[in-house]
Amino acid sequence: MSHLLNRVSLGGVFLFALAGQPLADPLSEANRAFEAGDYAKAATLYKPLAAQGDANAQYQLGVIYSQGLAILQDYREAVQWYLLAAEQNNAAAQLRLGMMYASGQGVQQDYKRAVEWYRLAADQGNASAQLNLGIMYEQGRGVPLDHGRAVEWFRLSAAQENAAAQFKLGEFYFSGRGVTQDDEIALSWLSLASGNAADELDRNKYIKQRDLVAERISARKIAKEQQQAKALAEAASAKAEQAALSEAVRVKAEQAAQAEAAAKESAQAEAARLKADQEAQVTAQAEAPHLMAVQDVQADIKEQGITESSKPALKAARKSKSAHGKAKPKVKTKQTAQARAAKLREQQDAKAVKLKAQSFIKLEGLKLQPEVLLEATQENDPEIKPKAMLEANKIVKPETKPETKPEAEPEPEAEPEPEAEPVDTEIIKDVL
Repeated sequence: MSHLLNRVSLGGVFLFALAGQPLADPLSEANRAFEAGDYAKAATLYKPLAAQGDANAQYQLGVIYSQGLAILQDYREAVQWYLLAAEQNNAAAQLRLGMMYASGQGVQQDYKRAVEWYRLAADQGNASAQLNLGIMYEQGRGVPLDHGRAVEWFRLSAAQENAAAQFKLGEFYFSGRGVTQDDEIALSWLSLASGNAADELDRNKYIKQRDLVAERISARKIAKEQQQAKALAEAASAKAEQAALSEAVRVKAEQAAQAEAAAKESAQAEAARLKADQEAQVTAQAEAPHLMAVQDVQADIKEQGITESSKPALKAARKSKSAHGKAKPKVKTKQTAQARAAKLREQQDAKAVKLKAQSFIKLEGLKLQPEVLLEATQENDPEIKPKAMLEANKIVKPETKPETKPEAEPEPEAEPEPEAEPVDTEIIKDVL
């Protein structure tokens, strides 16, 4: 190859000498021919420049050999020209050499060597080298698998509007690898990739992925909105339920308070009634002896009056009988009066017992009506107080002398017995 380069160099110098005048820049002319698709002319122009050590010509010649443009494809020859340019720190040649090692074209496949050449180019800011280095970290080839480092290299490349790197970032944000999952950011990177894609097939691929993310965002957004609406409805329902529960508790507490107040009031009323009943009973019990004493006094007074009123009549009857001088009829009359007086006393005693019984019955009926009892005691004298019993006790009942039989009067001389004088019936009526 060195022999070939020497021949090219000599030929170029020879042609330049024959012209006798300066020629146009051969590298620019070779580039124009390459861009125009005249790869044969471009190769002819690149070879002498590459032989002279021009890194750009060496790189372009490696491209022509690796892709088989105008000459037979030769990966080994391409690797040689790439290596010459890469050693001169040509970033594009370093990238191509890394790709040859990664694919094993013209050399034995070696991911570590590929990573080394990618890194040299990436450090010079080559966007494609940065993308490929990120892919090596993504797949763990030649380096440990590290999605975080992959994202870092993708970002550097995407910042230079590398569509493939932007697509990779979109995928990583969509899946949440190396970054926090975020469909919105993923959609942004995929949209940029779709706009920057130079190849139609790549553009369609990026658009398809972008639309998929957009649909998921829409579905998630709808689901999120539905979930929020459901949460709001549940919160409103819980709030309403809590309000209803609080209201029920309040009503129940109010009803309990009312019931308690009513029970308390009823208890107080019942207690007052019982107290009044007890006081009435105490009053009735206190007044009962007084009433009975008053009734006893009245009965005694009445009995005494009847007895005192009957004595003069009986005495007059006895005297009238004595005046006739008939002892036998007189004794008979006296005995009759005494019998009647005894009968009268029995009637009075029976009447008094009956009166006491009536008083007792009346008292029992008035125990629950102390006001009636008090009115009964005040019927004749409004000033009568419970002390009437004591006053009644002070009344001295007339002494009842033991009944003694009158001494037998000496019988008068015998006189003609007059006719028996009839007992005055008015006296008996008064006594009765």
